[in-house]
Amino acid sequence: MMSRIVDRFNNRLGRARSPTDDVGARYTSLPHETVELEGLTSEENLESSGPTFTPDDAITYIGFGIFHIKLVLVLGLVWMVEGMEIFVMSVLAPYLRCHWGLSYYEETLLPILTSLGMMISSPVWGWVCDVYGRKKGLYISSVWFIYFAFLSTFSPNYRWLLFLRFLVGVGIGSLPQVSTILAEYTPAKARGKVLTFITVFWSIGFIFAASLSLWLMIDYGFRVLLAALCVPGLLFLWSFYWMPESFRFYAVSGQGDKALEMLKHIAKANGSCLPPGNLTVTPVSAVKKRGSLIDVVRSGYFRMTVTLWLIWFISIMMYYSSVYVTTEIFDRYDDNICHETEGEKICKCKVFNRKDYIDIIWTSAGEFPGVIMTVLLIDWLGRKRTMYVNAFVAIGCQSLLFLCLNRTGATVLLMVIRCILVGYSAVVFVYTPEAYPTSIRAMGMGSGYVFGRIGMLTAPFIAEALFHISFQATKFFFVFSLVIGFLAALSLPFDTMGKVLV
Repeated sequence: MMSRIVDRFNNRLGRARSPTDDVGARYTSLPHETVELEGLTSEENLESSGPTFTPDDAITYIGFGIFHIKLVLVLGLVWMVEGMEIFVMSVLAPYLRCHWGLSYYEETLLPILTSLGMMISSPVWGWVCDVYGRKKGLYISSVWFIYFAFLSTFSPNYRWLLFLRFLVGVGIGSLPQVSTILAEYTPAKARGKVLTFITVFWSIGFIFAASLSLWLMIDYGFRVLLAALCVPGLLFLWSFYWMPESFRFYAVSGQGDKALEMLKHIAKANGSCLPPGNLTVTPVSAVKKRGSLIDVVRSGYFRMTVTLWLIWFISIMMYYSSVYVTTEIFDRYDDNICHETEGEKICKCKVFNRKDYIDIIWTSAGEFPGVIMTVLLIDWLGRKRTMYVNAFVAIGCQSLLFLCLNRTGATVLLMVIRCILVGYSAVVFVYTPEAYPTSIRAMGMGSGYVFGRIGMLTAPFIAEALFHISFQATKFFFVFSLVIGFLAALSLPFDTMGKVLV
């Protein structure tokens, strides 16, 4: 059954079997001893080496298959972890405000410090992944996350909780490297769909955490919830025995023999083969630096990098602001979003009930159509056009919040807005790794993620501080930000759809 699905997917991507496939099959069936470096050559020896193929030629020839499906499922656990962490930040702070007597500004410290941890660590993880490998970077960050996430369940007071959740954020800062690995392993024709689809695991993680809270937070408290949310991270660690290193990292780091072996492994897993000839890799001497931030902002990439940083900032800020505003609306308004509940004015504290959690789950479920819509559009309209179309539609929907809607209407509209914003932000995760070469791809993702985390840092101020001053001002700010995001997407220098990764 699975093989039929994969074959159908490959047929839609336009990959047809070539008569030379049998030659490739004979080539890949050779024992390791006979291949060694005979199947490998450098760019300096192209004239005398006969037929050659690049890593991109190889992965295109192999096609999409079982290997890629397994990779998406394993790496999807990392996206689940961030989705769960964002949910924790959005509901744990209001919960502790009631139980520990926090002020509004103390409440904002939890999401701010967690986001700060992500922001500080992201370029560091990018450097680690560019220099030492994608797999090592993800493994170290996962161990770090699980250790401090579990420790935070024993926090004796709010200060300790803030410190430990900051360290949890440091571990989650490696999330962009999931897109780096997927971009490097997926054929160009499937890359947009795969990199967009994996963002659905973020929504799954958010809904999973909300569903657990419906049971654990209400009946057992936040400590049991935090412990239970460590499980997906443990599953990801358990999957590391299968987790592969990027063959493109092997190629640029001078480990061409390992790159060749990894490509053979992918071909075997997919029931396919390598193209005939020798694998061509860039000599080590040609790779002066890997993971250099200077190369990310040098003249050839400067305009694109600055524009991408702005889009990262706007897309992530708007998305997380919508998440936080959802919980704030449910916290402060019972019937109409133009009239606060009396309880808010009197005690400034409202504990979430089961209806609140169910509404949060429904608004989060609205993200699934957004992901599906983006998967369908991204290889039809292209990355750039999909981005600015999403931003334009979001502007219109966000403007409807100026109406005095009842709680049900506000819930539906927030669901639609998050549906669109998740598509807008998902395209950024596709465009960025495709835009940079392998030697600085992880750093490019990491640096963009920093600006995304800066946007995330501002989200609590908007959703909780500015929101408490004026809901109208908050809505004006949202519309203005989306207009900037729309113009930034329009100004990107090129589209990366179908781009060959180098």
